[in-house]
Parts: sequence; C-alpha cells; structure tokens
Amino acid sequence: METVADQQKLHFKNDSANAGTWCDTGLWAWSRHPNYVGEITLWIGVWLACTQPNRPVLWAWLLSMLGALFIFSGLIFLSGLPLLEKSADQRYGSQPAYVEYKNVRRVQEAHVAAVPRPAAGVRRVPSFLKALILFEWPLHDSGVLKGTDDLEEGLAADAQ
Repeated sequence: METVADQQKLHFKNDSANAGTWCDTGLWAWSRHPNYVGEITLWIGVWLACTQPNRPVLWAWLLSMLGALFIFSGLIFLSGLPLLEKSADQRYGSQPAYVEYKNVRRVQEAHVAAVPRPAAGVRRVPSFLKALILFEWPLHDSGVLKGTDDLEEGLAADAQ
C-alpha cells in the first residue's frame, strides 16, 4: 500500500496538468495519507509475524510491538500527519474543492486523514466515532481552514 501510494503520488506530480493541486486519485481518493497507513500496517504485520501461538519468543514479540507503537505514534502524533496536514492546509486551503475533500465534520463526502475508505462510507457516522475509528482528530486540524466557514457551509448545502 505504501509503495503503490507513493508511486501514484509521483505519477500525479509528474503530470503538468496537476500543478497546484493535491493528489486525490487512486489510494489518495480513499485516504489523505495512504502511504502512512501502509507503513503502519507493515509494522503491525511484523508484530503479528513475531507472535507464535505454540512457543512465543517474548523478546521478539515485545520489540516488534514497540516498533509498531513507535511508528504509529510518530506518524499519527508527531512528525507525520500533524505536519503534513498543516502544510496542505496552508498550500491548498483557499481551494473550495480541497476544503470539501478535507472537512469530515461538515461536508458529508470528505476524506479521512488516515484510515482508507470510500467517501460515502461514513455519511452518518457520529463525529466521536470518526475520531475513534478513523483517526480524524482535532490534532490534525491546523486551524488554517477555520476562516472558511462560509465556504464550508456552502459546500455542505451543495452536498445535501
């Protein structure tokens, strides 16, 4: 997933027709950070591979679990999503389509930061479940789009 997402984004960026826009095709249409989802999934797989039901090797299991937690924490809380979300908000925040793409809370057809899923998959999911299950947290809101309330209300009205 990580490799495919990175390849799709490279192909998207190399197309001059996409200059000044964000990547929202392929896996990027399902998640704003599918490459991170792939990285986290890889480390969870390493952890599960170290889990032997008949004779567990405790040190390998613990180290692989710590590795998975370290990668998850770094990407979700520290260097990954918060920095990239802020950068993308500053770069594309004036584009109405980007605001629609990002704003999960007000626009029904928006895309989720981490967990890949089709846009229509969370139409009536309460905000607290979106935060709990889909990792769409206030931490990933840079505040740059806060001044776009009128735009967001218009997009929400259009979505209905």
